[in-house]
Amino acid sequence: MKRVKIDPDMEEFLLRILEYQFDIMFAKRALKEVSEVEIARSGSPRYFYSGKELFLVLRPSDGLFSLTPSSARLLHEITSNEYRVVADSGVVLKGSLLAPGVLDCWDGIRGGDEVLIVSPDDQLMGVGRAKMSCSAMKSVPRGEVVRVRHALG
Repeated sequence: MKRVKIDPDMEEFLLRILEYQFDIMFAKRALKEVSEVEIARSGSPRYFYSGKELFLVLRPSDGLFSLTPSSARLLHEITSNEYRVVADSGVVLKGSLLAPGVLDCWDGIRGGDEVLIVSPDDQLMGVGRAKMSCSAMKSVPRGEVVRVRHALG
């Protein structure tokens, strides 16, 4: 894979996907952070960097982004309750967040969405991918509700 500077066409590509997946405010702030992209052998953009730090990963399976700890912190900083799953403060994040550990969630969450896992006092605990909608998270008695990608301290 080769790493290159972001050009105007790539900026537009990045902006449109982030705006669709999250919102325009996050898209514009993320665009200011990203400086380089790593291009896969297929010629598709894959890894987006802020300096030397990995910031976003483009999933080839669905063409959407996976959040890294740094992009999750930015999303947490600029949103109030969107994209959040509130977990019990006693939960230890390792691999999965299970239904009994969920206290609340943002109603807009759908299965497959990138989500922020927060404590009841809105401290960022981790980031992952929702396995089901918020309404399902609230109603199921057991099972995996978020596949945790990064647990944050």
